[in-house]
Amino acid sequence: MSQPEPPSRLAFDDVVIDTAGRRLWRGGVEQSLEPKAFGVLALLAGAPGRAFARDEILDAVWGHRHVTPGVLNRVMTLLRHALGEEANAPRYLHTVHGVGYRFDLPAAAAAVPAATSTQPEPASGPASTPMPGEAPSMPAAVPVRRFPRAAWVAIPLLAALGFAGWKWWPHDAPVAGDATPAIPARATVPPTLVVLPLRAVGVDHDEGVLAQGLSEELTTRLSRIKGLSMISATSATIAQARQFDSAQLAERLKATHAIEGSLRETDRELRINLRLVELPSGKLVWTQAYDRKPTDVFSVQGEIAQDVATALALQPAAIITADQRSIDPLLLRRVHEARAILRGSADANGRDPEAMMRALVAEHPDYAPAHGFLSVMLYVKHGRDPAALREARREAELAQRLDPDEPESCYTLATLAALDTDWERAIAMFRKSAQLAPSDPAFPGIYGRAMAGLGYLDEGLREAAFGTAHDPLSAMALSTQAMLLDAAGRHDEARRQYEDFAAAAPERAGSVSWSRWFNAFWRHDDAGMQAAMDTMPQGNWTASYRAVTAALHDATRWPQAWAEIEASERRARAQHVDGPGVNFLRLSLPNPDYVQSLAVMDDSLRNNWGNYHLMIWMPEYRAARQSPAFQDYLKRNRILDYWRAHGFPPQCHPQGDGAVCA
Repeated sequence: MSQPEPPSRLAFDDVVIDTAGRRLWRGGVEQSLEPKAFGVLALLAGAPGRAFARDEILDAVWGHRHVTPGVLNRVMTLLRHALGEEANAPRYLHTVHGVGYRFDLPAAAAAVPAATSTQPEPASGPASTPMPGEAPSMPAAVPVRRFPRAAWVAIPLLAALGFAGWKWWPHDAPVAGDATPAIPARATVPPTLVVLPLRAVGVDHDEGVLAQGLSEELTTRLSRIKGLSMISATSATIAQARQFDSAQLAERLKATHAIEGSLRETDRELRINLRLVELPSGKLVWTQAYDRKPTDVFSVQGEIAQDVATALALQPAAIITADQRSIDPLLLRRVHEARAILRGSADANGRDPEAMMRALVAEHPDYAPAHGFLSVMLYVKHGRDPAALREARREAELAQRLDPDEPESCYTLATLAALDTDWERAIAMFRKSAQLAPSDPAFPGIYGRAMAGLGYLDEGLREAAFGTAHDPLSAMALSTQAMLLDAAGRHDEARRQYEDFAAAAPERAGSVSWSRWFNAFWRHDDAGMQAAMDTMPQGNWTASYRAVTAALHDATRWPQAWAEIEASERRARAQHVDGPGVNFLRLSLPNPDYVQSLAVMDDSLRNNWGNYHLMIWMPEYRAARQSPAFQDYLKRNRILDYWRAHGFPPQCHPQGDGAVCA
């Protein structure tokens, strides 16, 4: 289709489009645009008032239609920024729903005819800044030339070639003179972004579940953008529930930017309104509305990620793969609904999340997230049942075949490998799950704890610190880091983390009361031990902690404390409780039996239960590492095999067929 020949120069408001020189000026300042972006602008501005279909634009500028929708969306975002289309500002580019885009000129705008001068352009910038309401002047003596028609037709091809070179040629970041997005990121502070849960608009189909799920999915997608740090969905949800303002988001989350918005869904349309704001100022950086079909719920995440990367002047995220574009959003809703029920954030109303996932995989056997989530539930709920473990493995392996980037199945396979002491596979899959979902603190934290359990305390602490940096309000992230700090003998730092945990989740203070007791025990803090017991929930282990605390002050009570420890273990075995079924207060006894303690640490190590298996690395238990029982522990759990293949941890070195650890 032949396109109208564009005018050589358009001037309106404080904008000048110089099509001959392929430059855009706003407010007397030249705006940097990529070749393809200027090609789109020239095409639309060349026929004001006309609606161009998306395919027409792709044909004219790229020379073909084999371009993902996100590319054109990204270009439109660039153009809107370059034209200054912020809140309450004039809008020139308009989305024509179901068609494409239209460019509208203000009534006072004028097209400037071509000049005949061929003098070279000066290198200087704009001659002056215009007065309000006055069109900016171009640099002095800037000639405008009309391209020959053949040259104008060639521009789209050149733009396409320019884009291909930019896209595929190796590069790290734009340099002076390159085409760069209009809105730069902060020069000295890498951006840290929090996606606040989208506000559900309407009541059909329980949009709240989909809105929360889409917020979590978007956080994961954005975490793959190079140079962008993401705050986890867990901390984002807590921050929104506590009604944090911009200053609190910046202070408590260390975030530089936030995304907020809403989601409305009907049977025929999905509308997502988003705003990107700077923190703590609250300044609007970017805003966009996305109108899509409900089946585009996955592909729209890719478009949003592209637009956010552009707004922050970062390398765009990977384009979403084509096979995910047409998945029914009902599937996403059903998975997230089951997750919400499992973690107690949604009313079950008699529904069992395991049964929900079994029904979903039966109806949609090719949906990887359902298989992955089912594999986790099978392990968590029935981990002592060999048949359940076999089924969990089958579900996880199927999820991996369907989608190798499904993180929950990676976690299941890692855990099952740990049960078999196959640390090569376990660590690889733990690491993969952490890489696939870096904004979910559970995966980096579990990976860090697995590494620490094998003696790599420094790497474990790095992963734990990563988890708390990205999830500063999460009780799980804080408790994991506290456990690893205790393992490294940094008990004062661990105490502060436990205090932060109690402040972040006071309703869950009892869940770490045993760990807090041990932390106080290692610090010789009687008041701390008593404070931990005050928050300790009544249960199988409680009486033994009180008995040991009393014996620490009165040595004549050790026989009673020993009796309470043994009684708690008998009850645990009789009740078939989850966990090792061993009371690790044994290690607090005078002259502890390290042979017996190490013999029962196997279950804690392989299941990654609590922090009990980490205690073997503490400075307080150096004597245990000198015992022959420690050599047996390393061998039967195949830890030595992993060390020989990947290097010994700093505190250990090989000796004979074993190892010596300081």
